[in-house]
Amino acid sequence: MSYIISYIDSLDTNFKRDFFAYCQEPKQHSIGFSEKIRISGWALQKDEPKEIKILAISNSSEYNAPVSLHRKDVIENYGKANQFFSKQELCGFEIQIPRSHQAQTIQISIIKDNTHYPWFTLVVSPDVNLVEKAKSAWKKYCLSKPQEIDKDEVYAFEKIGNNEKKSIIIGSPITAYNAEQLVSYAKIPIEYSHAVYDFFSYIQNQNSISSIILNLVNSNKLIITSPLGPGAAYCTESFVFNKNITILKFNNSDNEVFLIFQSISFCDGIYFPLRGVYVAFQDLDILSVQNYLISALQNFNKIISYSIHSNKNNFSGLITGHNRPYHYFYNHLPSLEKLSEDNILSKIKNFLFFPGCNYLKLNEIFPEITAAEKAITNPALDHFIDNNEFACQIGFKFLNHDKPAIKTIENLDLKLKKLGQSISSKDAFEPTFKSKNISLKNFFPIIWFGVMSQKRCWIEQIPAAIELLNELKKSFPSIAVVFDGWTSPLTPTETDKEEIQKDLLLTEDIIRALDHGIFTLNAVGFNAIQKIHIANQVDCFIGNGAAGVLFVDRIANRYGIGHLNKEMLKSPLYLHKNITLIPPEQINDIQKSDRSDYVSYSINPEFVQGLVKKILIEHSVTQRLLETDQKVL
Repeated sequence: MSYIISYIDSLDTNFKRDFFAYCQEPKQHSIGFSEKIRISGWALQKDEPKEIKILAISNSSEYNAPVSLHRKDVIENYGKANQFFSKQELCGFEIQIPRSHQAQTIQISIIKDNTHYPWFTLVVSPDVNLVEKAKSAWKKYCLSKPQEIDKDEVYAFEKIGNNEKKSIIIGSPITAYNAEQLVSYAKIPIEYSHAVYDFFSYIQNQNSISSIILNLVNSNKLIITSPLGPGAAYCTESFVFNKNITILKFNNSDNEVFLIFQSISFCDGIYFPLRGVYVAFQDLDILSVQNYLISALQNFNKIISYSIHSNKNNFSGLITGHNRPYHYFYNHLPSLEKLSEDNILSKIKNFLFFPGCNYLKLNEIFPEITAAEKAITNPALDHFIDNNEFACQIGFKFLNHDKPAIKTIENLDLKLKKLGQSISSKDAFEPTFKSKNISLKNFFPIIWFGVMSQKRCWIEQIPAAIELLNELKKSFPSIAVVFDGWTSPLTPTETDKEEIQKDLLLTEDIIRALDHGIFTLNAVGFNAIQKIHIANQVDCFIGNGAAGVLFVDRIANRYGIGHLNKEMLKSPLYLHKNITLIPPEQINDIQKSDRSDYVSYSINPEFVQGLVKKILIEHSVTQRLLETDQKVL
């Protein structure tokens, strides 16, 4: 908030008799963005100096600070004015008062020898005129009238604090989760309500998304069915953030603006600013939406210019990828597969990605891609706006009962499996064995053991791995184990490197305690293609039953065991093939959390051992013989 500052001096003659003091801050003008009012200055005593402090009283609350800060400059200027001043270099003070969003009166006194000397009263009043101008600017922006926003309104919008921006931009929105709620909350006329229901089906349908992207390539704008009534809405403006978030600014047929938020799919949320309604399709809450919007609109003058010239903006490319393997392989990559099936992928001129978000080279999966894959430069928000460009993300939410989505993923997985098989073992095992040629097929069984050192994890994973593998060695002298953990993107970030080191330390603890006759391959930090290559040869796996078994279960279609906490066992977000999930009665969740994906759990290692031996006997031996063209007895 911006405020008008005024001072009222005390009429206490004792203060002027005993003190020579000056308040430097706040100045007698507006306070900008700070959540606290900073009061600072200096105070000199006209008689023998003693310990003194500043007392501030605001809204019946007291705040105090000692007068004890070095102010050599004050003594240089005033030290000779009084025989006692030269001894008082520690005459400075600073005190911070929580800011009220209403008119606020702060009484300032100096305390010496338990005596109060009233100094002045600070009156802080909201600059109502500034707020009204900021509201006017925002309303014009949301009515697609950026050219009508004058310089004073732009200044007002940029000058007010973040709390006031939030109040103007977001306020207290209502969140809708379905079409019926949107019709009610947004006050959609009854004759247009059918359009809202149609929109909810349309915006989450993969065929619709393919059509939207095709129109985008052909027309240089995003055109979608309007969620508010008949007609279409279009977009040539985007706000791109570094954490897989893109905001698309759409103009409706009647010029009303609405904003689509993209995270893991084409549409994860929609905000209607003039109606105060937010529609949540995915786990993107209104608080996150609010923070991203505030960040996007900080340089409002630049945003207005971007909007005024939006008809000249060019589509720069599709933003692909994600920093989490689950979202990369379940949300983003399958959407590209769908575009490939619809013969659209080859028409896209650029594919954009953030460092840490590209796990594969797209043209190795989709050979029809001839366009460049470009890293997005930071800061991403400024990059697109400064170059008069816009971009959008692609993706869809996967559910394991969605048959078309399953078919798309199965088609994709055939390509991924083939890609993994296309590289040599020498390349797959780099850098662990460098130039050595190692063939895993010389070992049986090949056990894949996944570890996790963050978020949810099986708390007995270290002793369980040691006991299981040493026990199997007694029955299978030629056993080999592949340790899996953090997967490296093609452009790893510092965070990736840190997480890889955590998992490496964990696996090294296991390896040190293993029988020396067990061949080990530590694939922690390998890239996705390397892991798919190795996964294709595995006889049995043990891993976290969510994204932790993605390569070996979903893509390589091997047999094995998945473990999860009880709540995540129910999740429809994963596609499993030949996995045996640990039943809930064998799982003990060790903590409670609002987010089930952060809950770790305990499982008896002996139970897991029994399942592994059963899988090896019932499936793995037969599978290995079939793959080596040996006769199954």
